[in-house]
Amino acid sequence: MTQLNRPPISYIPIQENTSSSIGIWILYFIVLIFVYIIAQIILYQYNIKENTSIINNWWNHNNGSKYNKCFDISLIKMNDTTTWMGEFMGKFKPSGITAITSDMVSFLIDYVLWHIYIQSDKGNKNFGKPKQFLMPRHICQSILFEKGEDYYYDKYLSSGGSSKWPNKAIDWRNLTEKWCGPDSGVKWTMGANNTKNLWGISLSEAAKSEWLKTDKNGILLHSDNIFARYSINYDSPLVYSLCNGTLTATASGLSLEYSACMALMGYTDTGEPLQTEGGWIGFLKKFKSSDISSEDFLYTRLTMASNIDNDGGKGDLPCSPGKQSGAESGAAVQGGMMGMMAGPMLWAAATALAPFTGGLSYGFAIAGTAAVAGGAGYLDYSSKMDGSNCK
Repeated sequence: MTQLNRPPISYIPIQENTSSSIGIWILYFIVLIFVYIIAQIILYQYNIKENTSIINNWWNHNNGSKYNKCFDISLIKMNDTTTWMGEFMGKFKPSGITAITSDMVSFLIDYVLWHIYIQSDKGNKNFGKPKQFLMPRHICQSILFEKGEDYYYDKYLSSGGSSKWPNKAIDWRNLTEKWCGPDSGVKWTMGANNTKNLWGISLSEAAKSEWLKTDKNGILLHSDNIFARYSINYDSPLVYSLCNGTLTATASGLSLEYSACMALMGYTDTGEPLQTEGGWIGFLKKFKSSDISSEDFLYTRLTMASNIDNDGGKGDLPCSPGKQSGAESGAAVQGGMMGMMAGPMLWAAATALAPFTGGLSYGFAIAGTAAVAGGAGYLDYSSKMDGSNCK
């Protein structure tokens, strides 16, 4: 059988369109990023609503709305949520609030907010809860007590105590002497304790100081001592600043931050009541020192170690109940919850994209879920709110 001659078969190469494939990959990646950002925003808002409820209730029930232009409670989440999300959401706050940095918020959480006022279930005001005295007014106007805010301050007033607070250096020196007690041998002397041209405090019988002394119920002997209420000692740079007026530095060159200290009291440098931000926000905004942190400014002791109690010249730092007792476990629990909520959203997107990405999007979803969970920790404000685990 004769085989027919056939023309040779020619193959025409077809050029694959790689540009469209890359475009699809880019589109899928943008979709995943978009879903992730939406999940972060939703979880951020959820955190604010659910995990600061104690703080929100305290703020709203104690006239905090009066100070909403000074401080926004939701800023607490700047430190508990992924940094970029907190900072991004902070851009939409009023101008005065946007000037509050994450370091300022950290300071408030660690040293101030765990003192929030808690109504006693056994008596008037905060009876039985001497460490729970903080009002929104103290955050944004002045830390000095007013009548009707604190059970123990009101008791002090009813026993004949004065409601007038100092606004001059000499008056602060006289008041600190009273709080140290007559048996402590307290005196303010120019140049004492290596302060050279400053007034320095010395106690010949430091063990008999009444500054931080309490009765059998844990109540300060001097309940009007606003510094002792925060565990700030008599030889703190804060106290030195107020007791030295406009003088600005110790012998070691430490700035005494007089403007910031007066703002904390609710005063201008000249002793007039502040019309704008005072209290803790005023202090933090005016604190400019690069030589010492704001917390060390409060809790460093300037008295020489040989003249004070046997603590090596360092006072006990107050602890943050949330930080000491539950922040890590709270972050883990809350992070897991956030992961469970965000996971399905990212997983759904990954499933839809898997045929085109060869399964890579599954790995992206897993990593994204872990990132959401890891960035959603929160401070456990309800843990040890009475401060019983702190000195």
